[in-house]
Amino acid sequence: SKINNFFIKIQLKMCFKFKEIEIHKRGYQLPLGKSFLRLKSLMADDDNSFIGCLYQIGPKNLKNYCMAKILMQFVDPKTYDYLRSKYQLGYAVGCSLDQTGDILSFYIVVLSQEHKHRFNAVQIKIDDFIHNTITTFIDDLSDEEFGKLKDAYVKELQVEVLTLDTEVSHNYNEIFEEFYLFNRRELMVEITKEITRSQFQEFFHSFIDHDKQRVLCTHVIGNEKRVVVDTDENI
Repeated sequence: SKINNFFIKIQLKMCFKFKEIEIHKRGYQLPLGKSFLRLKSLMADDDNSFIGCLYQIGPKNLKNYCMAKILMQFVDPKTYDYLRSKYQLGYAVGCSLDQTGDILSFYIVVLSQEHKHRFNAVQIKIDDFIHNTITTFIDDLSDEEFGKLKDAYVKELQVEVLTLDTEVSHNYNEIFEEFYLFNRRELMVEITKEITRSQFQEFFHSFIDHDKQRVLCTHVIGNEKRVVVDTDENI
């Protein structure tokens, strides 16, 4: 259960403290520009490819997180509409926020078939989606449109916690991560209300512009020409 897992983590942390070992969270900054991690699929009869793009935003502080959540409100549906519905690039398309090591990142994933769409063609479309479609949308945001996005996120934050399990999980997480922000949602509401359209646009360009971006593109490339494998051989 969640509670058992929590106490196991606490015990491990206490063991380190008793041994006078100081624990530090590590977050690694990607190099400027675009980096690639590329691997050919080891399955000869599988033409499925994985194309993932991680855009590193920066430290996960409350203001960055609030602005990233506002960003996700329209990027999430637009990602599916553009990459899946319009261009039919994959059978699974999605985007999410990644918070590994207290570093906040924006992530887009496309699962496709290599004989239909080459991995590099999918990568080009992802780049076009981010640097043209989404960038244009954000640059053209009016104060009224941005206000509606903020209001929607504030309402989401103000939804009452309906189960004890959820409330306990939130509080335990604050203790374990040593943040102790038990009024996190209230703080995020106040921060979100103070964010201006220009601040949001500056935030977006701080990790998307070509001279500022830190991007890791991960490609697992399927085999375009399938090889028929006899699974009964040597049995």
